[in-house]
Amino acid sequence: MKDIAKLFAGILAMITLIGFGIAIVCEGLSVIGASMYSTKIRFPLSNVGSYDVDEEGSIYCYTGAYHRMQIFDSDGSLLKGWFVKAGRGGQIQIKDNQIHFASIDDKYFIFDMFGNVVTQSKDNDAYNRLYKIARKEDRRDGSDNTYKLKNTLVNTRIFKFSPSGERSLVLTDPLYLWFFRLLLPCSLFCLPFGIWIGIASIRKKSDD
Repeated sequence: MKDIAKLFAGILAMITLIGFGIAIVCEGLSVIGASMYSTKIRFPLSNVGSYDVDEEGSIYCYTGAYHRMQIFDSDGSLLKGWFVKAGRGGQIQIKDNQIHFASIDDKYFIFDMFGNVVTQSKDNDAYNRLYKIARKEDRRDGSDNTYKLKNTLVNTRIFKFSPSGERSLVLTDPLYLWFFRLLLPCSLFCLPFGIWIGIASIRKKSDD
C-alpha cells in the first residue's frame, strides 16, 4: 500500500512539474518578447478566447494559455505560430490583409500575414472594441462560409457552415496534443493533492 501511495505521489509530482514547467517557459518567452516563429511546432488550442478567418478560409487563433498566436490553413494544418508579448486574453480581427490583435492588458499589435509586427502600441479601448466586433459579426471567408468555435476543457473545435447550412469540422487538436492540453489544468489539481499526500506520508513516517 505504501509503495502504491509513493508511486501515485510521484506521478502527481511529475504531472505538476511538467505542467508548471511548460507554463513558466511560455510565460517567460512572452515576457521577454521571444517570438520563436515556427511552421512545425504546434501548441494545443487551450484557452482560445478569440479567432478569425480570412478570405481563403485560413484560421487565426490566439491560445492565451501559452501566449501563442497560430495560423492554420483551410484544412486545419499549421502554417505558422509565434509567441506574443501580451496577456493571456486577447481579441483578433483580420482587416486589410493584416492581423489586428488587442490583449486584455491594453497592448495593441498589427501583424502582417507572415507574423511580423507592423505596429505596436498602447490602446486602452482596443480590446473592448475588437470584442464588440467579434460579438456582433460572424466569422466569414470569401465564399460566405461561417465559422463557429466550441471550446471545452478536453478539446477545442472550430466548425465551418456552408451557405446552405452544411457543417464540417475544420480545426481541432490531434490526439497527441490532448495530453499536453490537460497538463496545466491537471497540475493545478495535482499540486495541493500531492502536498496533502506528502504531508500524510511524513506524519505516517513520524508515527512509525
